Amino acid sequence: MRHTSRSILACLAAALGCLAAPLAEAQLVVSAVRETQKIRPADPAPPVQSAIALSCAQNEFCAFQVAVTAPASGAATVDDVSLGDLAGPSGATLAGSAALVYREGEMNVTTPSNGSGATGLWPDPMIPKVDDWYGETRAAFPAQVTAGQTQAFWVELHVPTGQAPGTYAGTVAVTTTGTTATLSVTVRVRAFEIPSTSSLPSAYGMGWDGPCVGHFGGYGPPNCTDPQLEVLNGLYARDALNHRITISMLVYAPPVQNGQGSFTNFDSLYGPFLQGDALTGQDQLQGARVTALQYVGDQSSASYAAWATHFKAQGWFDRLFDYTCDEPPRGCAWSDIANRAAIVHAGDPDFRTLVTTSVAQAQQNGVFSSIDILVPIINEMYDPSAGSQRASYDSFLSAPNRLLWLYQACEPSSTCSSGNVGGQPGWPTVFIDEPAITNRIMQWMDFAYQVQAELYYETTYAMETQDAWQSQYEFGNNGDGSFFYPGKPSVIGGTHDIPIESFRLKMLREGMQDYEYLTRLAQLGDGAFAQAELGKVVTAANSFTSDPAVLEQARFDMAGEIEKDLGVSSDGSAGTSGGTSGVGSTGGSTTGGSTSGGGSGGSSSGGAGGTTGSGTAGGASGGGSTGGTGSGGSVADGGRGTGGTTGMADAGTTAVEAISGTSDAGTGGGAVSSSSATRHATASCGCAAGDGGAAAAAWDILVLAMSAVELRRRRA
Repeated sequence: MRHTSRSILACLAAALGCLAAPLAEAQLVVSAVRETQKIRPADPAPPVQSAIALSCAQNEFCAFQVAVTAPASGAATVDDVSLGDLAGPSGATLAGSAALVYREGEMNVTTPSNGSGATGLWPDPMIPKVDDWYGETRAAFPAQVTAGQTQAFWVELHVPTGQAPGTYAGTVAVTTTGTTATLSVTVRVRAFEIPSTSSLPSAYGMGWDGPCVGHFGGYGPPNCTDPQLEVLNGLYARDALNHRITISMLVYAPPVQNGQGSFTNFDSLYGPFLQGDALTGQDQLQGARVTALQYVGDQSSASYAAWATHFKAQGWFDRLFDYTCDEPPRGCAWSDIANRAAIVHAGDPDFRTLVTTSVAQAQQNGVFSSIDILVPIINEMYDPSAGSQRASYDSFLSAPNRLLWLYQACEPSSTCSSGNVGGQPGWPTVFIDEPAITNRIMQWMDFAYQVQAELYYETTYAMETQDAWQSQYEFGNNGDGSFFYPGKPSVIGGTHDIPIESFRLKMLREGMQDYEYLTRLAQLGDGAFAQAELGKVVTAANSFTSDPAVLEQARFDMAGEIEKDLGVSSDGSAGTSGGTSGVGSTGGSTTGGSTSGGGSGGSSSGGAGGTTGSGTAGGASGGGSTGGTGSGGSVADGGRGTGGTTGMADAGTTAVEAISGTSDAGTGGGAVSSSSATRHATASCGCAAGDGGAAAAAWDILVLAMSAVELRRRRA
């Protein structure tokens, strides 16, 4: 009783302190946010969350965001965001200092992409603090935050292959004028790795002079001669490869003409991409290889034969294809396809031809036998009125050397006509002005429809047609054909030109990493589990969850199942791998956990990014069994979890009961040692000293504590 009273009084004191701080002086609000959320500057500030827990495989990029909201009374300046090293099991360290930090720039959308889009500022260009290619400091900082608005920063950490499994803890520091705020970060490193070369092949296009036009205004001297173009294009291709996608339109100059020529220069320029030597940085996907390469040259059988012979000798032939026709009859006449394919196959009968069309159209127009790679649009794979069309492709795939790929286009999600707003929201898109999950979900569709690769027509289109920093509106939507911005020193600082990734490219990589989890389960003979988790996220090509927490929970559960299948563990306990901890929405309640062991994803943590414990003041918690230490976890028997709620034990225990110590469930029951009552109460009530919490939140805490006093009085 005495300890409980001290806890209540300490909580009251903490609440009053939280309330007084913002009244005394205007402060920034700093919060951790999960990666699959677009933080728009003028939107309401994200819920305050002082800790974030991540779960990542080895050789995976672990990412989260930091949101900084300026007070309504005036603008603010952010001078730096930095992630420190994270301490892990048995003295192991995860080099957080090697993380890449970006300021999220904005694109002003003036015409929405469709009915679910919106005008105004949207996060998209990612300005690095220090770039990953030349190590130069760029113009990410200082970052000005408009009064009453929010600036987002992206933090990504590559978890090295061979990193010891377990939970690593550290902090990210946000430095503003005269002050530094810290957020707690934990990373549960899983006891398995994902490959550097994507298990889902891809073929993304790029205009041969797109980067030249974007950076220098066009091809030619003094800045974009042939050698300079090759270097710049190669940099874009490496950046894409480090985001797990392949720019298949990599070759600029054909190595042979009418079968005559040399592959010596070709091998020097492009061999590293095909062999796996293009990425060498410590925080890069070392060993990653491009998964597709498009033929470039004249339409002569002799040239196709020369390419086939050389690629077979190098062991690259399985990735080579001819883009025979794009979307007939617009890209070519149907009657052209058989003739073109005959020329390719005369060079080598196994040289694959590719046409973007549906199986029905190929059959109706007499080109079924001429095509080796069939690429329908996603809405041709799924018809809302007739359902999945995947079975209709089985006869095509029954022939040797056949592949089925998939792609998304401007339709059906937009009108494909600039100036006309329309289309059908609900499909995967690459649009700037749609929720982040729509940019991440395509790879789940690829797995669902069991295709062998993903195609997309362009990555630098806006650079070729306009100032990509001012607009990426093409074909009736924002972002069509563009995933990069031209990183000119005059815009981003530094001395070298580099590609600037978009937020949407980050989402593509997240989707590619999700695909690896699904694929790994299938490879381990656990396809039923993969399908079950897939079904929680995707039900049809135009029907998928809008809640990123659902996707994150599926990922977390799949990681645990993979470890179980492999007979390994990353939870730091003798219990089974993975556990059943929930992934909570930012600031909300969670779905609880019951397995033993602490750390991110253990019973006291609430899973990857969960907020088991306090959540929103006064909200119920999913709880967890006692013991352990983890970000966002419950505090019992002396264990301490950042932002957790003291004494949470059962899913039915409310925050008021926990603080008052009246819950009958669990060990510890909310008792906290008197020497640390204030510290625990402050963490429990969700307002750490100096965190600049809003006055409204402090009032909630105060009401919560007073309610606890009343509840204790009634039960006395």
